Amino acid sequence: MAEDLKLNPPEMLPPVGCPLLIQVEEARVVRASRTSYIADKSRQMEYLLESGETLLGRFWWTYP
Repeated sequence: MAEDLKLNPPEMLPPVGCPLLIQVEEARVVRASRTSYIADKSRQMEYLLESGETLLGRFWWTYP
């Protein structure tokens, strides 16, 4: 699935509160949304997954 998507690099900040697809493993892409703004671009971002799990980090991403 991930190889068919045009993913944006982790350095490119995705919008907050918008449905996203993030790549969490090489071949695994999950539905998520970024939950909050960050103070500066070097910080980790928080994502809420469709499952209710929260992830911190930077991921390759795109819109669904």
